[in-house]
Amino acid sequence: MKLRSEKKTMEELYVLYLHTSPAHGKTGGIHSNFRSPAHKFIQFLKARDITKAAKITRKTIKDFQLWLYTERGLTYRSVAAYMRAIRLFFAYLERIGQMKSGLIMPLSTVSPPAAPVKQQKAHYYTFAEVETRYLRH
Repeated sequence: MKLRSEKKTMEELYVLYLHTSPAHGKTGGIHSNFRSPAHKFIQFLKARDITKAAKITRKTIKDFQLWLYTERGLTYRSVAAYMRAIRLFFAYLERIGQMKSGLIMPLSTVSPPAAPVKQQKAHYYTFAEVETRYLRH
């Protein structure tokens, strides 16, 4: 099923997805599980002035994953769950011709960013500490 050449916003496409998914054999439970990841992804896109599905790139998807790690504090498993849910939505967008195919499937979940290494403060001994520590007889 291809939509006419009209390009819809991500919110309009998501609403359309919610209405048409049960017709494709998806259970109603998938919507409640899917709603939060898709909503957060659409809000992430909106904050970056991306309103059309055709403007989404692999870099955008990686940035979203890093945002989930850093801003939302999610674990690798949680980010992977978000990506599984978003893949369903992307598959729908590909099927209706709103997104080029193969954008998300070869993309794996990004590893969490490394925690910054805390550098220990250097301790400088005073003359009195040196005398008591090293010059004792």
